[in-house]
Amino acid sequence: SGTWQPPRPATPPPPVEPTTGRVLHVVGKSLPQTLAGYTIRTQAVANAQRSVGLDPVVVTKLGFPWYLGGRAEAMVEYVDGIPHHRVGGPDVPRRWDDRLTANVEALAPIVEAVRPSVLHAHSDFENPSLALALGERYDLPVVYEVRGFWEETWLSKSPERRPEADRFRWRHQRELDCIQRADHVVTLAETMRSRMASDGVDPNRVTIVPNAVDPTDFPVIERDQQLAESLGIGEDDVTVGYISSLVSYEGIDTLVEAVRLLRDSGRSVHGLIVGDGDQRQHLEQLAAERGVADIVHFTGRVPHDQVLDYYGLIDIFVVPRRNDRVCRLVTPLKPFEAMSTGRALVMSSVQALSEIAAESGASATFEPENAEDLARVLDGLVRDEQRRADLAAHGARWVREHRTWELNAQRYLEVYRNLGIIA
Repeated sequence: SGTWQPPRPATPPPPVEPTTGRVLHVVGKSLPQTLAGYTIRTQAVANAQRSVGLDPVVVTKLGFPWYLGGRAEAMVEYVDGIPHHRVGGPDVPRRWDDRLTANVEALAPIVEAVRPSVLHAHSDFENPSLALALGERYDLPVVYEVRGFWEETWLSKSPERRPEADRFRWRHQRELDCIQRADHVVTLAETMRSRMASDGVDPNRVTIVPNAVDPTDFPVIERDQQLAESLGIGEDDVTVGYISSLVSYEGIDTLVEAVRLLRDSGRSVHGLIVGDGDQRQHLEQLAAERGVADIVHFTGRVPHDQVLDYYGLIDIFVVPRRNDRVCRLVTPLKPFEAMSTGRALVMSSVQALSEIAAESGASATFEPENAEDLARVLDGLVRDEQRRADLAAHGARWVREHRTWELNAQRYLEVYRNLGIIA
């Protein structure tokens, strides 16, 4: 309901003398136990901040990683040299207000020990709720990094769900409360800032720090022909592919159908779907039903250190997101990784992806959920090797000039300077 209040300490808390430049990131989950876009961004942000002289520290909320069936090697784990504090154990209160209260009590000693200059909380609203409570207790500023609108993700998981539903409205209001109360807000794209502005948030309080890459982690790569042959992909075959989670709003069914249309028109193409998720079985059945199971390859989840090899197999990387509200609003990480590795990029023309296409000039687009239009766009690229190469080269260059974590570190510095926590 929004009426939860943090517990008052029995005795006045000790004052926290902030350490200049130290940032305490409050997150729900992290590497190494969970590998996902959320955790990859957290680590990239921390590494980038360290590279410009900041002192980032990460704390995960109560029960991680135990509540996911994992375990922590220690209560402070180091990931790329960044300290990650773990809190509690496998027993987490079920009621949300009890869980928030338990989190505040568990995180308070960490704030006292770390002595940050700023509490930097990341989606969803539970994390800034904790940071705001602790910021008030210790007189510390709070930045809320809005990485998505999780009520919109909830909405996308069933056509029967509606924005009028209590759950949608409740979560949306809790998010908005945190956005309004934070000292500053960070988000990923103009579409997301505009959505907040439509809710009455002053856009001057919102700084865009877009998704990005470290080009040394995603270099331009060539095809490993031996790996290609193991999947039945010939030297002259053009591969269209996708690497990420297999969830409904990603629209991978549209990609499978487009591959069928290309095959039926006589094009020598293969589809490559790398990743796992709740849609994988459905997609494999769809490929079988459409008669393309022999040329659409599902690898499942592959080890992180082998992902680049699979990027190298893909000639045209497709981001076929559906025309769902969450897809129109939130920008994913995968287009930047694909461009950085030298893939020609094709994306559906939902607003968030169109923003990337317009800024980069390095992506073809198609009408979302329209397999015929996707097949038309892909057909032009399959037939025109030079255009594929030009798109790939332009994308790789643009990412290195405009979408690196090194550049993003400067944006964070500006946010913190404006809050007066660094000179």
